[in-house]
Amino acid sequence: EQLGTASPPIVAMTAYSMPDDAARFVEAGLDDYLAKPVRHQQLAAILTRWIAPMTPKPTPPAPAPAPPTLIDPEVLSNLLEVGDIDFVNELYVEFVEEASDILMQATIHWQAANLDGLQPLLHQLKGTAGTLGLTQLAAQALRLEKAIKDNETNALHTGIPELNRLFEQFIAHYPAQLTT
Repeated sequence: EQLGTASPPIVAMTAYSMPDDAARFVEAGLDDYLAKPVRHQQLAAILTRWIAPMTPKPTPPAPAPAPPTLIDPEVLSNLLEVGDIDFVNELYVEFVEEASDILMQATIHWQAANLDGLQPLLHQLKGTAGTLGLTQLAAQALRLEKAIKDNETNALHTGIPELNRLFEQFIAHYPAQLTT
């Protein structure tokens, strides 16, 4: 009684199982009782009744996924040997400006079904992206350039949006890759 609500439940396991025995146990300060022989279902029911369900410890949030490696580490290392981080960052800033214009023009040519105007833009993007170590972007531009040459223009319907998605992904994540 001195512990109040902080007291753990006290449950008797006894051979006494008459109804007046239950009242006597409660008067003595017991919370409940189990008559022997105890069956596991009865024990489980008593435990469930008296023990508050344990709240599971909150699971720590999953670590944030690492940003994708968009720049070939070897190419980045080579660029950093030529110049410092500011120089390399400036190369990528200039690439973003140039590639934004190329991709805007490429989308216009694609929507107008002007493959003769689209192909050289893809070629230019492939070369610059490859030089800067943007292998996924360069590979996608190459696939689209090849699709035009092979007259497989259906590949452009998913390929041009994918090219834009890769570029947007690069813009979002490349600064983090420069600092790691």
